[in-house]
Amino acid sequence: MCKVLKVSSSGYYYWRKHPVGIRQLKQAQLLDDIRQVHAQSESR
Repeated sequence: MCKVLKVSSSGYYYWRKHPVGIRQLKQAQLLDDIRQVHAQSESR
């Protein structure tokens, strides 16, 4: 699988072992909020 994805095996197993971080979750939520406000303002 690592050859297909072109990633190292250690990087793949690190990714599998560690869940998404709190900072990444907060950043995704902020992006969703920004997109919602942008849509509500009719893209202004």
